[in-house]
Amino acid sequence: MPDPWDEADEAMGRVERKARRDQVEEEAEAERLRLMKRSLTDVAWEAMQQGHRIVLSWAGGEARGVPSAAVTDLVLVPTEQGATAVQLEAVSTVEVIERRATAGSAGDRTLGSFIALCRMVEGGQVTCELVGGRRIEGVLVATATDHLYIRTAGGVEFAAARGQVAAISVAGDFYFSL
Repeated sequence: MPDPWDEADEAMGRVERKARRDQVEEEAEAERLRLMKRSLTDVAWEAMQQGHRIVLSWAGGEARGVPSAAVTDLVLVPTEQGATAVQLEAVSTVEVIERRATAGSAGDRTLGSFIALCRMVEGGQVTCELVGGRRIEGVLVATATDHLYIRTAGGVEFAAARGQVAAISVAGDFYFSL
């Protein structure tokens, strides 16, 4: 005759295994839903928080580093030469290339958007990287409604369509290099 305690133990084991399977499935579904709701800003923000090194790529260019800010349409990546402000609307991919490259940070909370950063650096020397790989170096004279107005050292004036601006690099500016 079978032992009723063995049968009860076996039944309890089946219930526990099913509960664990259900929990794993629910956690996997919750993670899938979280990933579905993320934006590129969220991807860069998580990398910044964790200290991951990323590559932000666009047609003709890229920026590499651990982000120091990730808000709305902007990711700020410190470099040895200064800092690069990347407009996420121009980015095609964000790739995590090194996990835990640094301790991570809460990020710069003074920046609100790519346009806000452009307005902050008006009058300064910048390198404007356009989608497709073209670069314009000069003084950012003004951030207009639909373009950036840049004047080169030779006096050439550019009105770069904002939708085509992938990044602005600010050389040697300590504030943006943090």
